[in-house]
Amino acid sequence: MTTIFKKTVDNIYSFLLADAAGEFAASFRYKVLFVFLAIAMCSSAAYAMLFMQS
Repeated sequence: MTTIFKKTVDNIYSFLLADAAGEFAASFRYKVLFVFLAIAMCSSAAYAMLFMQS
């Protein structure tokens, strides 16, 4: 379970920061925080768009 989670976080992090992923080695906590914030921002933006349309 943990290795699947780590691989998923690594894949999402490298997708979001494709240029910067190889330039510095980020810790796993930083990667999880960044992925969580990206998902939260996308979901809140989608919620705001739906709210504005109605």
